[in-house]
Amino acid sequence: MADFITVPEETFIRELLRGHTTKEAYRIAFKEQCEQMEEDEINYEARKLSARRKIQRRRLELMQEMQDELKETRKWEFANSVQQLRYAMDEIQYEVERIKQASQDEIDALFAKADREENKAKRERILDEINKKMKYKHLTQTQMQSMIMAVAELNKMHGFNQDNFNFQGTVSFVGEDELED
Repeated sequence: MADFITVPEETFIRELLRGHTTKEAYRIAFKEQCEQMEEDEINYEARKLSARRKIQRRRLELMQEMQDELKETRKWEFANSVQQLRYAMDEIQYEVERIKQASQDEIDALFAKADREENKAKRERILDEINKKMKYKHLTQTQMQSMIMAVAELNKMHGFNQDNFNFQGTVSFVGEDELED
């Protein structure tokens, strides 16, 4: 004899999976029958139905389907989140490169200005300004915070604990010619 599930039994199982009690699920699935039953009888029939093997088996099948569907949804959400974070990091990196280029353009303009300057004292001040600009190319606090947040979120998604990392402090980019051995 085949263990097939009737429509009301399927409804009962699905209502259980939605979080209803056995009694509530039974009332929903067998509404017409329950109108003529006492509360104790509804409770008894609901428990009896939920204990049947075919009901338990189908409930497990549906739970597995729901878990598989949730896993797929989470995989997509995870992949989409990673893609969005990578985009944000690429944008931040582009902005950092743009700032570096603007800084380099400013230094180049100052060199050109120093080359044209005939007054030795003014020329020295311009060269001192160039030296300062070349020595420290800082990212703004907002840019660093954006980058840190994106990297931290991406690390969390990949299972790294951001609490193990210290992201505080100033980050400076120093020209290679300024580095000492």
